[in-house]
Amino acid sequence: MKELITFFFLTAIVLNGYSQNISFDNTFANNGVLKIPSSATSEVNDMDIDPNGNIFSASTTSQGSGTGIYKLTVSKSSSLGILDIQFANNGISKISVAHSEYPLDIKALTNSKILVCGSAYTGNTPNGPGLHIGFILKLNSDGNIDTSFANNGVLKLDNIASHFTSINILNNNSILLSGNINNQAAILKLSENGVIDTQFGSNGILYLSSSNFNFILWQSILNSNNELISVGYDFTNSTNPKIAYCKTDTLGNFITSFGTNGKVVIDLYNGLPNTNELVTAIRKVGVNYYLAGYYISNFIIRIDENGNWDNSFATSGILVHSYPFRNFDIQNNGKILICGNKLISNSNYGYSIVRYNNDGSFDSTFNNGSSFDIDISSNNDYLQNVKFSGQNTLYLGGSSYENNISKSTIVKLNVNATLSLENIYDATSLYIYPNPFKDYLIIDGKDKLKDIKLFDITGKQIKIEQLQNRITFKETISNGIYFIWIETENGKQIIKKIIKE
Repeated sequence: MKELITFFFLTAIVLNGYSQNISFDNTFANNGVLKIPSSATSEVNDMDIDPNGNIFSASTTSQGSGTGIYKLTVSKSSSLGILDIQFANNGISKISVAHSEYPLDIKALTNSKILVCGSAYTGNTPNGPGLHIGFILKLNSDGNIDTSFANNGVLKLDNIASHFTSINILNNNSILLSGNINNQAAILKLSENGVIDTQFGSNGILYLSSSNFNFILWQSILNSNNELISVGYDFTNSTNPKIAYCKTDTLGNFITSFGTNGKVVIDLYNGLPNTNELVTAIRKVGVNYYLAGYYISNFIIRIDENGNWDNSFATSGILVHSYPFRNFDIQNNGKILICGNKLISNSNYGYSIVRYNNDGSFDSTFNNGSSFDIDISSNNDYLQNVKFSGQNTLYLGGSSYENNISKSTIVKLNVNATLSLENIYDATSLYIYPNPFKDYLIIDGKDKLKDIKLFDITGKQIKIEQLQNRITFKETISNGIYFIWIETENGKQIIKKIIKE
């Protein structure tokens, strides 16, 4: 009877622990929140994490309310949320490319240098407004411009309406820069030092659009074969834009095994005219790609290397949801974190996170089956970017309100860093596998076993048979969650959640 009471008590802890599985990392900055110092409105647009856990953010800083003029700000902080005083000016590098800058991607390189790309505005001229032009720049590890890159550290597409959204590094350290030029999807290839590769495309620029594929690009990623997958939308029919994605090789050729001659165009909704359909972000896990965006609802699509929808995911390959969506990322275990901005109270927006399982079903074990909402200030806080790092760390980048201005903000969260019974009872000396299991369980470790019990989720004990360290079952058990209770000869009691499949 004592063992059963212990079992139910510990089961309650496990079930509660597995649902309370996201929290602020209180070792980071101020209780998990880093506000980057600024005297003007600023916001993190993108961020990257290097192998040492350093966090690099690319922000916009307003040059005056209502002006629409922003300056590029790059920050570097440690995994503890401490700004690196050796980086530029106390951890913050302020850079001027043109009259105004808007960063869209940042990449921390293996040599500790940093690349930033985006759109710069040239400013008004006597004859009218200026141009929005694409740029990429390189910083040294100390936060100062690397003047050996391109033209004194900066490459700009002067006199061409353009912007760059994605930086991808090839195996030889050359750079594929994706974006749009003159309202057409385009890829620019550069050497490691920022010199345009004129052998690529036409004088270094490859246009992806054609007469029957008017493609606007939002993001690109590189796979292990150095193939580039780009996502966005097609507006060949200007009144009925459709989601679109394509795959190209390092020479800029469409890979014909992907979709139809390297391209995929899908009409998710053909109801009301001029309804936007758009893929805004892409992630890769294993052999699959996840494409997130919106049409009449928010969606995530899972595709394979050939561009085909994975029908085992969600409903015939597409997950349609109504949760707030601004960006997303995927944990190492394949679970999907969808992040966005949510109205917390009257005129007060905050961050919001929900999680789906890797099969596209809603994860009811995440935060008691509800969204995890973050309200940093009593005014509007906006999330822009999300980055999953390591085993259980989630970074959110955006802004939060303080002293009458919005400040660039980075939030660090622990996901799945819960207190389990292995922690309580020090079960590190015992190994229970396979988990999930089918016909048997193996228990290995240095501690000798005194007693073993198996329970289903209702508390019913399952009859088992033990032969040394191998456990089999005297009755047929259905798939689902079970708990194994173990007592060792030295008095240690251990309980572990296991899954029958």
